[in-house]
Amino acid sequence: MPILTSCIKSYDSSAIRALRRLTFLLCVCLFTGAQQTPVPEQDEMSKPFPGTQKQLADLLKLYHEKNLKELEKMAKLVEEVQADTK
Repeated sequence: MPILTSCIKSYDSSAIRALRRLTFLLCVCLFTGAQQTPVPEQDEMSKPFPGTQKQLADLLKLYHEKNLKELEKMAKLVEEVQADTK
């Protein structure tokens, strides 16, 4: 009888070890798949060069508006820095 119980114990422990390994591999696969970064969508600035004059004019207008907004932000930051240094 002791031989039979020792066989059962060794079978159970190897089955548990195998189950633990499978669980670990499943978790690793799930977590590595979940950490993939999504592909960012292309914005208007990163599209290929326009083919028509109207597309070029629209793109230049977009660049101009974006540059004006950035210039306003920079001017506000300069004013804040000047106010902080006084």
